[in-house]
Amino acid sequence: MYSDLNKRKKFSPFLLIWKTQLDHLTNVLSRAAGIMYKLRRILPEHTKTQIYFSLVYSRLLYGIETWGAAARSNFDQIQRLQNSIIKSIYCKPRLFPTLQLFRLSNKFIPIRAIYECAVLMLSHKIKHDVLRTNLSFRESSSNYSRRVPYLLEMPSRVNTEYGRRRISYVGPSLYNSLIYHHRNDIQLGILNQFNLSRFRNLVRAFVNSKLGSYF
Repeated sequence: MYSDLNKRKKFSPFLLIWKTQLDHLTNVLSRAAGIMYKLRRILPEHTKTQIYFSLVYSRLLYGIETWGAAARSNFDQIQRLQNSIIKSIYCKPRLFPTLQLFRLSNKFIPIRAIYECAVLMLSHKIKHDVLRTNLSFRESSSNYSRRVPYLLEMPSRVNTEYGRRRISYVGPSLYNSLIYHHRNDIQLGILNQFNLSRFRNLVRAFVNSKLGSYF
């Protein structure tokens, strides 16, 4: 019986979905990295940037709220390929430091940061009931939340790694981390409004502030 349970866990549909998508992205980014390397000295930086966002970033963004919950080790190859593409955009050498690469401009963010941005944007939409979904994120009623406003209620009794990767847990957890980061910011009041543009600016400031944690 124990063996059967292990097999079910190993071959869970979610793991298969993540692996299928990650394998597909690896193939897409491998081809893109090869093309960008050949064009690195031919095209200007702004043209290469447009190619990145139309052919690479759009693929990374598709469904990332789901497959982005895979274990961090599963992203190593995709992250290396993204690094390679961005180095070609800036014409940087292969051994150029990764963290320094992403600090050259705020146009590019690493894979895990893209995932966190997508989850935060989704959570904001769920909180304001603008999506048709079974999920519902509500503000916490705890005493601490009265001192730090807009905190979301965390789900109770989450004891497994799988549970901690579900959007019902990751969403409120990231949202509350963003609030802690901006708790002294006068702009925090926009969390009580549905303004995606201004909220996106808070999200980007949040992920950029912890850029080093993604590597």
